[in-house]
Amino acid sequence: MAFTGRISDILAYLKNNKRATVSELSAHFYASESSIRRDLAELEKAGCVTRYYGGAAFTGVVDAYDTRINISSVQKQKIAERGAMLVSDGQTVFLDSSSTVSFTVQYLTGFKGLNIVTNCLDTAIKASQYDFDVYMAGGNIRSPSFSVVGSQAVDFFKDFHADIAFISCTSYRASYGCFEGFKVEVPVKKTIVSNSEKAVLLCDSTKLEAPASFASVGNPEIDVMITDRGITGDERSAVSKKAFELIVID
Repeated sequence: MAFTGRISDILAYLKNNKRATVSELSAHFYASESSIRRDLAELEKAGCVTRYYGGAAFTGVVDAYDTRINISSVQKQKIAERGAMLVSDGQTVFLDSSSTVSFTVQYLTGFKGLNIVTNCLDTAIKASQYDFDVYMAGGNIRSPSFSVVGSQAVDFFKDFHADIAFISCTSYRASYGCFEGFKVEVPVKKTIVSNSEKAVLLCDSTKLEAPASFASVGNPEIDVMITDRGITGDERSAVSKKAFELIVID
């Protein structure tokens, strides 16, 4: 289910703050408490939050692609736009199955001779509308995320060598790096990075220190991280100590 407007904003708020009371959300979004309760009921039906007396908590993982792409979509597009500035004509570009990375396609249209390699059905469809050579991984389609995973997808990426790879994650923690909500995503993500000259992490601030279970790409494997100004001072300080370049967009 895709969410727009206030419901999308509430979901992003809960993902960032983990939990909130109805009165807190009412004050923050200038809406009546009855309206907030209706919004939370919709989010609970979709499995995005768990309601408790007087409030709601984020469940930890949002898997549906059309739900994920609506969370912090403005920040994601700005991050993707900044990431596209790192691309050059004629390059081979890996794009993972994340919603943030899918926004990158629209900012690559000015480049010539790009090879786009992806394991995301939606990204492949978007890229095929432009003058790119598009390569789509085979394997198991993981619904409802639109990602293609499994050993076939891993072997597919091994046949390419990319100039630059764009990835995202369910969670980024300064202590290690990237974490995923689903274990089957990890081998593909690792292969994408290991077969690339440069790995660029596109990570909106709601993902910083968020809950997720499965470690994927570690800090030493990341070359550039792009996030938004929602990053806290403590988080920025911790990330800035890592060896990769940190870019914070407005």
